[in-house]
Amino acid sequence: MTEQDTISLLLRSAGHRPVPPRETEEAVYLGATVAWRHTVRRRRMRLALAAAATLACVAVGVAWLASFVPTEEMTVATVVRASGCARIDSPSTLATRDRLELASGCGIALLTPEQRRMRLVGPAQAQFTGERTLRLTSGKLYFDSGRPDAHIPAFTIETAYGGVTHAGTQFAVAVSNADLTVMVRSGAARVATSSMLIGVGRGEAVRIDTDGRETARWPFATSGPEWAWADALAPALELEGRSLAEVLVDIARETGRQVAYENEDVRALCRSTRLHGPALALPPDRMLDAVLASTELDGHIEGDRLLIRRRAPG
Repeated sequence: MTEQDTISLLLRSAGHRPVPPRETEEAVYLGATVAWRHTVRRRRMRLALAAAATLACVAVGVAWLASFVPTEEMTVATVVRASGCARIDSPSTLATRDRLELASGCGIALLTPEQRRMRLVGPAQAQFTGERTLRLTSGKLYFDSGRPDAHIPAFTIETAYGGVTHAGTQFAVAVSNADLTVMVRSGAARVATSSMLIGVGRGEAVRIDTDGRETARWPFATSGPEWAWADALAPALELEGRSLAEVLVDIARETGRQVAYENEDVRALCRSTRLHGPALALPPDRMLDAVLASTELDGHIEGDRLLIRRRAPG
């Protein structure tokens, strides 16, 4: 008797075995299916890793090629005001790689999507090299970072002498063939040169030479004729629905000063007074008289303070 005949005889003598419960069948089927999928998955993983290694080698070549493909240009600023410029209109948009070449007597005011304001006067050459970088080759630029916001990365003014960044700042940059001058109106600025990091505080000016070294530092007024070129391009002053106190803060900011009140009664009156009317497109030094003309208050300049007090009778 062969081995196969022996096994057949044993199976016939055992008779019919009871059918297992359906739950048991499903459990065995599920277990077998899971094991099968696990085996297939491991095989596929090995194949995927091998393919990924191949693709990684290809990706290096693709990345190398992509570095030579021009990227899509993005809008980085809007010209909100232009004065004395023959070929620049406002409003108009600027994108990365757009070059700005301003002749003498030409001035423009720029606004970025993050509400940074810049004013550039000719003769000047500049170009946005990124969303938050402007390359200033020559000329004078005024920068206002707006209200400080820790969530917004800093903006950098790139020059041949170093990069200038801000810290809740209003400052001006002047670039010539011989040096870089940074003048801070409020807050602080930092200049990163090839050899050092130079800090500039409110009411200071610093001169940096072609070697990236500080050659001079002196006190610099935060208001007055030194800033007239930048103040001439100040934005229009919005009035409608705003409190007099809010508007006074804007005027003080645009003139490099701080608001002070004669007493608490005057402060409270300014907070409760609501203004109405169109925006004022005036030089900052004339805005104060225009705003206070219809009130019982007047403004008096004391150094870097804008003192608000009640108007004397008569």
